[in-house]
Amino acid sequence: MKCWDYLATGPDGSDSGDVIAQCHAAEGATRHVGIVVAQSQSASASALTNPKGIIVQNDWGFQAGGPMDDGAKSASVVKRFVCY
Repeated sequence: MKCWDYLATGPDGSDSGDVIAQCHAAEGATRHVGIVVAQSQSASASALTNPKGIIVQNDWGFQAGGPMDDGAKSASVVKRFVCY
C-alpha cells in the first residue's frame, strides 16, 4: 500500500486520522479496524450494538492486554496516510 506508512511505534505514536487495526478471533469476526480520533481513542463499527454496525468511540486498540486480546494495544497495527 504505497500511500500508507506502518508506524513502528504502534498505537503510542498514533495521531487523529491514523488507521488502527487487528486480526482477532472474536465470535464471527476475523478482523477489525478503527480510525484514531483522539489520544487513546478510536471510532469503529461495533458488532456488540443493536443493530450491529453502529459507530462507537472508545479505547479499542489502546487497551491493556496480551496480543490475543481483542482491543489490546499489543495486538494493534497503525498505518498513516502519507500521499497528500
